Amino acid sequence: MTAHSDGYLLPRRQTLIAIIGVLLGMLLAALNQTIVATALPVIVSDLGGVEHYSWVFTAYMLAAAVTTPIYGRLSDVHGRRLFFILGIVLFMAGGIVGATSQSMTQLVLARGIQGLGAGALMPLAIATIGDLVPPSDRGRWQGLTGAVFGVASILGPTTGGYIADNADWRWVFLVSLPVSFVALAFIVTTLRIPPHPERGTHVDYTGAALLAAGLSVTLLATVRGGVEAPWDSAQIVALFAAGAVLIATFIAWERRQEQPIVPITLFRERPVTFGTLAGFFTGMGMFGTIVFVPLFMQGALGDSATASGLVLAPLMLSMVVTTAWSGAVITRTGRYRWALLSGPVVMGVGFWMLSTLDIGSGRLHATLAMVVVGLGLGLLLQNLILVIQNAVPSRHMGAATSVAQLSRSLGNTVGVAVMGAILLAGLPGGGDLGTITGAGGTPGDGATLARALHPVFELGLPLMAVTFVLVALIPQVPLRRGVRDDVAVPAERPQDREADEAELVA
Repeated sequence: MTAHSDGYLLPRRQTLIAIIGVLLGMLLAALNQTIVATALPVIVSDLGGVEHYSWVFTAYMLAAAVTTPIYGRLSDVHGRRLFFILGIVLFMAGGIVGATSQSMTQLVLARGIQGLGAGALMPLAIATIGDLVPPSDRGRWQGLTGAVFGVASILGPTTGGYIADNADWRWVFLVSLPVSFVALAFIVTTLRIPPHPERGTHVDYTGAALLAAGLSVTLLATVRGGVEAPWDSAQIVALFAAGAVLIATFIAWERRQEQPIVPITLFRERPVTFGTLAGFFTGMGMFGTIVFVPLFMQGALGDSATASGLVLAPLMLSMVVTTAWSGAVITRTGRYRWALLSGPVVMGVGFWMLSTLDIGSGRLHATLAMVVVGLGLGLLLQNLILVIQNAVPSRHMGAATSVAQLSRSLGNTVGVAVMGAILLAGLPGGGDLGTITGAGGTPGDGATLARALHPVFELGLPLMAVTFVLVALIPQVPLRRGVRDDVAVPAERPQDREADEAELVA
């Protein structure tokens, strides 16, 4: 039996079954990311130009970012299971739309639908584990979540690359359907998470609409700036201004709500504030690596899609190693700052190694660089989530986890957009598809791409410097030994804030 501080008991077998169910959902989302990333150069070559390369990722991540906090709050009120199922169904629908795409517009739409599903799967999986395992023991479970990404790092790039090289790329979207059916059946029949006794009863839909609109407009400006219009053009400036107004209005609205979509009071805690910001910059560096290293392998070194996809496996596998190891050490010692401080330093070394790649580099050089980046990621990603979850009242577990996931997703989106703009700016004529895929056939193509990618990878160095400063500001807080030890209050009223703060200190 797993005992919690409020007297709630959960059989160990039920805990394991629930965690296996959510891990299947995580596997679905993780596989999709790596499969599509590997095959994307071939897909773009068939359907359109390189100017759409970043949009395929951006549509996915924008949809996930906008819906993540909404799913988090909805799951706090109504339970995780319903929205897990919804996420899987949306993922399956997006896969079917992607497999039937006849244009880049339809492909981008398909990725957007899958992003709507991903907005539920990843954060709700992590929040569910937080419902079941106290922070003091959660580190040892991080190895399982890391293993999911490890499996995806092997199956995803291998499958995506093989399909791109030997079959119709449309199978990239269809091959995940069996996994979707298995995950759906498992979750429908086994996932039973008792609701939190002090959960809210209301969803702030006005706040959700303001947040979705503000994020959408701001991210739209980010992905269009420098690519479809100059950064200082009237339309980009207007989009940024509109996004700032909408987000400011959202914050003002939330501060007056009894049960806000995102409890603003959570950000009074330094672990939440600096942890979410660190997740943003880590996400920028992480997805820049996942997207552009396979592009370098295919366009500069002439690798096949299969071979270029396999370079992602060392990153994920090394991340699994340090995720599991650091989690075990944190569980044993109760201390996490050492991992947070080491992560950006190690990642910075990896980005420096990536920035030295050129046309004469071999696969070993790229592989070693990816290993180092992965080691740093393993020290940061799950441990930042742990720190944030430990700092908030358990009735806000879904909202807090979703905010953490949102910050990473925003970093993913901004990172791909900014790095994509840097890449296009470094290519002759703003970029040519032959240069990207190696289809141009001239020796100069690969060298040009390699030079254009240097500043893309160099951007990781200042990103990791900022991340280091942010994690250095996160204090060492004792890890809670229970998962449901909240002060019993009916809603997030202003008079409840003092109770929240007293509970967090305790």
